[in-house]
Amino acid sequence: MKALVVIIVLAWTVGLAGANPNAAPAGRRGGAHAGASCLTCHPTFKSTPTACADCHDKQRPHEPMGACQTCHTTATWRTTTFDHAAPSVGFALTGKHQSAPCTACHPTKVDWNAPVRGCLDCHADPHGTQFKGNVCTECHTTSAFVPSLIDIDKHDLFAFPLRGSHRQATCASCHRGGVFIGVSQTCVSCHADRRHNGRFGAQCQDCHGVTTWQQVTNFDHAITGFKLEAKHVGVACTGCHGADGTALARSKAPTDCRTCHATPHDRHFPASCVGCHSTQGWAKVERYDHDDTAFPLELRHRTLRCGACHDAKRKPPITSACRSCHGDPHRGSTGYECDDCHRADRWRVIRFDHDVTAYPLVGRHRVAACDGCHRNPAWTGVRTDCIACHAFDRPRTSSHPPEPECEDCHNQWRWRTIN
Repeated sequence: MKALVVIIVLAWTVGLAGANPNAAPAGRRGGAHAGASCLTCHPTFKSTPTACADCHDKQRPHEPMGACQTCHTTATWRTTTFDHAAPSVGFALTGKHQSAPCTACHPTKVDWNAPVRGCLDCHADPHGTQFKGNVCTECHTTSAFVPSLIDIDKHDLFAFPLRGSHRQATCASCHRGGVFIGVSQTCVSCHADRRHNGRFGAQCQDCHGVTTWQQVTNFDHAITGFKLEAKHVGVACTGCHGADGTALARSKAPTDCRTCHATPHDRHFPASCVGCHSTQGWAKVERYDHDDTAFPLELRHRTLRCGACHDAKRKPPITSACRSCHGDPHRGSTGYECDDCHRADRWRVIRFDHDVTAYPLVGRHRVAACDGCHRNPAWTGVRTDCIACHAFDRPRTSSHPPEPECEDCHNQWRWRTIN
């Protein structure tokens, strides 16, 4: 009879356990359940629940969290077996996170499901707003914030690779006050310019290396806009810059030849010396290209010696006007410049464009001599009516109309052609 009762009770409990996914395993549980009285769980033996929450409802402060046995055991509520690395959680505990108590990240008993993912959710940011987002793991590990993961080699990934003596410098010597973003890369931001006092700008690397200040590289003078060529190459730096290096810094025109070299030409050649001379030597005078001036040399002008026009004794000084060398045989009566009619080959060849006047030449007028109309000579104020030149060509007969203008009947090709 006793054996039959045991079989019936076991069958009943197995049936209940199979019906509830949160049910306790069949039979009396181990752990703290072993010391519980039967009536604690079986106020009645009919339809006894088997889920943890059915008996321990008041001890569940963090619902909804699912089945209790996911985190707890039957020995005590305080002993947990929660797998933080489970895919459903997605936050494996490593480093010092493994020894941190649960409440260090979950300070209240109701925030177990809080989406804690970033370092800044728990840790204060000593860098302020320099780095946007949760990027702590790019420099730090979960074992310790110090030392940083950024070593000398990884610094090469940034805009300022460490070279020479920079590889021995401490981080704080450049990143003062914990500033990592926007740190100036100029030498003078860390190294005071006590020798040159800023006279040569902030690009120290143009002359110096990164090992010692005494290491002066082969300075490329061309980057200054004044390339050293020919005899300038052999001149010592102090020859132009002075013993203290400030001679050219005080000059308003440091690249002008006359800053270092006195000119023997006084005011007669105000332009740059390189128009005639080269750095090969003063005695070697290159051919001057007059085309670079406002008066290019053409035709007979190209055969003249320089002194024919550039005479130091000339009063007043020469200009680009023809009259300053050739005078004006017309005494200003034409109203035009010389080169409007003449060229630099011959004075007697006239190339005046009559179309620019109020009386363009057409027909036989185009082959007429200039003094045929411009008598005495008169170049301005000449009448344009036909009678002024052709008074004797007009017939004196009663059959010729006296009043109409000549062009009413005639053209400029032939008198006999009547329109």
